[in-house]
Amino acid sequence: MKISACAYALLWLLAGAATTAGAQGVPGQTVEHVAARDSGQSYAIFLPSGYAPRRRWPLLLLLDPRGRAMTPLSLFRDAAEQYGYIVMSSYNTASDVDGDPNTPAVNAMLDVAQRELSIDTNRIYLAGFSGTSRMSWLFGFALRGRVAGVIGASGGPPPPAGFTADTLRQTPFAFFGTAGSDDFNHDEMRALDRTLDTLGKAHQLTVFSGGHQWMSRSIAADALRWMELQAMRTSLRARDSALIDSAFADRGRAAELLEQTGDAVTAMRAWRSIAHDFASLHDTRSPMQRADSLLKLPAVQRSLTLERSLETTSAAYMQRVMKGLLTLRGSTRPGATGESLARELALDSLHRVAASGDSLSRAAARRALELVFVHTSFYEPRAYLEQQNAEHALAALRIAESAEAGRPGVCLQRARAYALLRSERSALESLTCARDARILSPDVLQEHVFDRLRETPAYREWNAKTARNP
Repeated sequence: MKISACAYALLWLLAGAATTAGAQGVPGQTVEHVAARDSGQSYAIFLPSGYAPRRRWPLLLLLDPRGRAMTPLSLFRDAAEQYGYIVMSSYNTASDVDGDPNTPAVNAMLDVAQRELSIDTNRIYLAGFSGTSRMSWLFGFALRGRVAGVIGASGGPPPPAGFTADTLRQTPFAFFGTAGSDDFNHDEMRALDRTLDTLGKAHQLTVFSGGHQWMSRSIAADALRWMELQAMRTSLRARDSALIDSAFADRGRAAELLEQTGDAVTAMRAWRSIAHDFASLHDTRSPMQRADSLLKLPAVQRSLTLERSLETTSAAYMQRVMKGLLTLRGSTRPGATGESLARELALDSLHRVAASGDSLSRAAARRALELVFVHTSFYEPRAYLEQQNAEHALAALRIAESAEAGRPGVCLQRARAYALLRSERSALESLTCARDARILSPDVLQEHVFDRLRETPAYREWNAKTARNP
């Protein structure tokens, strides 16, 4: 997906633009909804309490894949106050949609920033999650020399052709990535981390206990502090010895705790990361020595070997999933084909490993189940429903239930499929499931797929009961 020429034009204006600083936002406060002039775009904004137009401030643009501007802003706000970042978060960014809503959203925020705020045009940062993390990479390359860093939650560069090793070698910004231990993009993020390490690019990967999601507030704070260190290393900001020493001590204590609790692999990575991150800023001989010492341990070597083996197995399993879904798409008997596919994907076996295997195998099994679930509960049913193909959608949703039973998102997709089939009772039962899980909004009920259902007496009775007992 290409970025429009407008993005380039904005940044050429930035270098010499006069500002009317202070026209946007209130220092020390979050303004939750601001309409961008003449663009139909809107965003939330936070200015640090010390904000004043007499100096230039780093700018952080947040891109949520569902346009939930306040979700990432709430994660970064405290750190933005601490480190002095202007934050703008769009209500119009999206992933998994037709077209490109993200370029207009970023352009609108950049337009406001260069016209009405006092920003450091060499220190623009982008943060995205999943699909909008991938878009952040595209913007970072397109706005080369202006974007100093990208924070990517559960997503690296767009795959695959545009970002070969040769392309990554030219990465013009620092990258801070995050991934959940159960995230279906976990292995991708690990592989990207190794590639950037081999290429000598400024990068960090933080893995947390969880799934496919934004990082926590504490990791968001770590990300901005890490970006501050990178800015010092590249002379984009003045050296701050107190911040360097504090960050070095905090990271060292965290690495020591990992060693004490027996997580030697993560401790090794933590010490090595400290040595890389503080190069030219602090004496890093001790962390490098500790990393090398841990790397030589037989247990660490065994764990690293198992990790790589599981990654290879996971890549092969992903190919099986994609091939099976392709077979389902071409089937004239989707119900039977779906049942066969569920067996071929060995979901029962994955459930057993996820419940009782070693820690690395458990996490790999959970990621495989999540991969199957995401495709069969969201991507495949969405495509089938757009084609008015309810039977195939239901076949995919049955696989999703086998992968991860009880997830409420399945209810909503199933309601749409049953509505297409004019199966009133099943559609209303599925809508009740979605309502009880609090994922049923009035906008959903107005979708065209429910037009016929809304005309039925059964729906009117259901809707009346829902209104009385929301």
